Amino acid sequence: MVTNRVVRTVIVDAQLDAYRALPLGEAESSGLTLLDSGRAALQHSAIEPIEQWLINIHLPDMSGLELFRMLHTRHPKARFVLVGDVYQAEEERQTRTWGAAGYLCKPPQAWWLEPLQAEQRSDDGHPGISKPQSASPHRRQQS
Repeated sequence: MVTNRVVRTVIVDAQLDAYRALPLGEAESSGLTLLDSGRAALQHSAIEPIEQWLINIHLPDMSGLELFRMLHTRHPKARFVLVGDVYQAEEERQTRTWGAAGYLCKPPQAWWLEPLQAEQRSDDGHPGISKPQSASPHRRQQS
């Protein structure tokens, strides 16, 4: 008998409306929780273990990087992805230096919520995120 295990995922972002536009289905039964602050995330992390976190780097009450460091200490086996409102190379560098699984930029995509998306190691040994082939917009042709 095969059973589908629910991967508990938390999104922490002050601007949750962008995520609500995604096809989330039944959020509670799918293991998805939406929180709007670092404080709420810290409180929620004490209630139950979370396997996957998507954390905006710019939260109203603290830095997403700061929240990541606190949560990672409590839950070292969880997968953490930091999200930027717009791409900033320095944010991506900090994210990877501190050991997060990845750095993504808005607007949110449905594939971000796929449980434990294919994780791979980059050349520097840090875990990374790979976008599914079906989600790749266009490929450059080699000439």
